[in-house]
Parts: sequence; structure tokens; C-alpha cells
Amino acid sequence: MRQNHFDELSADDLREFFIGVVSRSIEGKILNEVGTNAIAAPSDIGGVERAQAMLHDFVEGCVRDEFDARGTDLSDLDAAAIDSFVDDLYGAALDLVEVLGDDG
Repeated sequence: MRQNHFDELSADDLREFFIGVVSRSIEGKILNEVGTNAIAAPSDIGGVERAQAMLHDFVEGCVRDEFDARGTDLSDLDAAAIDSFVDDLYGAALDLVEVLGDDG
């Protein structure tokens, strides 16, 4: 069986991979906060599902917007700038989930 290699991926495929990894990383950190009861989640399953969908849409949208605003490819991204963006987005996403949990 032949394995895929990153250098065989198109620029668009790499972009989507990058967006997915960053988005899921932030979402995972937020869900860990909910799982350890550091922040409250909505009390009913429908509220939890809505909150999770809103979190996903918010985070992925922000990551896409940031990538598009930079107008560059992955090889030109500055690691410190990305780290700062991820930290800021994590804080904003955490605030969003806290509000959604309060409303649940």
C-alpha cells in the first residue's frame, strides 16, 4: 500500500490540513476545559450539540479568515505570529463557550 506524503499534497490540500489541525487543536483544548469542569456546559444534550457546532464554526472560521488575511502560503507563516493568534483565538473561544454554558 502506498502512503501519502506531505510533499505530494497540493497547496490547497496543505492549507486545508493546516486549518483542520489548528482548528481541532483549539477545539480540543476548549473541550478539555469543559470535560474537567473548568467551565460549564449547557445542561441538556441539545444545548451541548449546539454549543459544540457553534464552537467549531467559530474556530474554523477564524482560522480560515486569519490564513486568508495573511495572503501567504504555509512555508511563509511566522511561528510566533501563529502562536499569538492561536492564544488569542483560544481565549475568545473559551469566552464563547462560557457564555453558551451560562445560557444552557
